[in-house]
This record gives sequence, structure tokens and C-alpha cells, in this order.
Amino acid sequence: IYQPEPNGSIYFSYATAFEPNVQQVSLDNESVLPESFKNLPVGESTDYELGTKWDFFNERLSVSGALFWDEQKNPATEDADDDLLYVLNGRERVIGIEVSAAGNITDDWQVMASLTYNKGIVTEATPSNLVNNPILNDPKCTFSLWTTYRLPWNFEAGFGIDGVGARAGSETPDPANNM
Repeated sequence: IYQPEPNGSIYFSYATAFEPNVQQVSLDNESVLPESFKNLPVGESTDYELGTKWDFFNERLSVSGALFWDEQKNPATEDADDDLLYVLNGRERVIGIEVSAAGNITDDWQVMASLTYNKGIVTEATPSNLVNNPILNDPKCTFSLWTTYRLPWNFEAGFGIDGVGARAGSETPDPANNM
């Protein structure tokens, strides 16, 4: 984290993780899971993020933004049409940007908003016709807008809206148009 001014910071983050697939932690005697599930490789991920956060108007408004790059190796993606069928993708990548703001309109009224845009694709797969297809259930755009108001007697009321853009329902290309 680098803080060029008292009210702002710039950061870089790098992280790695591994995720056993749910089938690898299932009981060996589970009768409905195919034998091949025992040999699924462990998922591995690497994440990079570059972002900034700034406070304005005596900390009444906070704005932030980030660019991110996430790679996953050996994800086992559940097929939307058959929950016992998994597509072993090889590698997936998501690149995106997120911007957000939170602020107090009055001492009691707060508003928070965020917008994320990303593109997730399969970058390596067997079969190879999955390469460059979108990642299952990865929305291109999400947004959120929430507000809260502090009421008397230690109560707070709020409401908001979250939106999620279109998502791919399958990573397998449609044979009619190969998409």
C-alpha cells in the first residue's frame, strides 16, 4: 500500500489459493458420484489486483476503483443441465474493473454504490472447442445501490438494489452455431 496523500491510497495485491473440488471431499462410498470424480485435479487460483481509494469532504465521501486479473487452473465446473456432469476446463481467466462510492448525504443518511465489469473466458481446455468460451455463471456486469438512514432509538432502515448481467448457462458450445 502506498499513501501519496493522507486521504488516499494506492495498493497492489497478489494472492494464491487452492480449492479441492467438492467431489474430492465427498465420502468414498457415495453411490451417486462417478468413480472418475475421485481423480479430479485440485483447483488452483492466482489473483492480482491494483486499486486506489480516496476520501473527500472530511471523509463524507469515499471512492475506490480496482483492476483485477484472476486465473484458475483445474476448475471443475458443474454443468447447468446435469449436476452430476462436470466440465474440466483446464484454465479460466477473469479480467475486470470495479468502481465504488460511499458517502453520507447527511449525518444520518448514507448511500453506497458499486459497478463491476469483467470478462471471464476459458483459456485452456480439453476438448479444445471450449477455449475462448465464457465461464459458466460469470456475469459481465454487476451493480449495487444501497441506502441506509439512522432512525431514533438505535434503529437503522435501509433498502437497495443489486443487479447481475447476463451469464452463460453452459460452457459447451451450441452445435448449431459453435458458440
